Amino acid sequence: MIALGLGLFFIIRNFFLDAAMVNLSSMYRGSNKRQLVFFQPLVNPTRGDIVILRRKMLGPDSSLLTETYVKRVIALPGDTILVDHGQVFVNQVSIPENAYYLHNYILQLRSMHDTSELLAAGINIGALIDDSNAYMTQLTESELSELQTRCPQVKVQHHSEDSELFDEEVFPHHPSLKWNSDNFGPLYIPKMGIKIPAAFFPAVCYYAIPEYQKIFRLDSGHFDKGSLQKVKPWLVSTCDMYFAVGDNFDNSIDSRHWGFILRNEILGKVVFRKDTVRK
Repeated sequence: MIALGLGLFFIIRNFFLDAAMVNLSSMYRGSNKRQLVFFQPLVNPTRGDIVILRRKMLGPDSSLLTETYVKRVIALPGDTILVDHGQVFVNQVSIPENAYYLHNYILQLRSMHDTSELLAAGINIGALIDDSNAYMTQLTESELSELQTRCPQVKVQHHSEDSELFDEEVFPHHPSLKWNSDNFGPLYIPKMGIKIPAAFFPAVCYYAIPEYQKIFRLDSGHFDKGSLQKVKPWLVSTCDMYFAVGDNFDNSIDSRHWGFILRNEILGKVVFRKDTVRK
């Protein structure tokens, strides 16, 4: 049976799927250990695909490291993304994924009776954060609605970042844009060969970033012979780019921090995952 299992694994591995060990804490609640993830190659990622990425990142000692991540694609080349108080809009439309993103909430309980009632309702109360019976937990929209219906006496507060707060860890890491993980954009996702008017979209998100200077072609502006007026500068991307986040939205490091995902950084679409146990 072991030999059969190994044989099946190598057949899947070599002919149909690929596999990688990845920490999935940014996607699923309570997934802090590395898990085996199987994925298949993609021709073109579509919105909503859960994909596996491989990106080069700077390590603590400024050395270049290659890391593997699992994220959900939410914006495609040519889309415009906006995050407003934790809600994601693509092309000015709220996306379906908002319904099952996990957000951080502070629950203020009155007594141990509230704790028992929440547990009986199947609601995870999370971790105690102070001596006043305040707990930090992660909830989806439906879980929040159920909590408020079944336990109206529990005070609930979304633990989000203020819209005026500048987070230096968030792309493009520039104080001219007061962006943070809960309030981000609007940001245009570059599409190969399509002009991006530099006067319309924040320049600090594109050619002002050293790693993108080889990707974008910049026209500094010129005079149109017909109208004798100066044409505003524009950019052209030499490749398609994507925007991807983790479903554990408030606890994910993703495109809100890295910036754009290049097509060649997407290895494939996740097909299934298998929990692994450390001995």
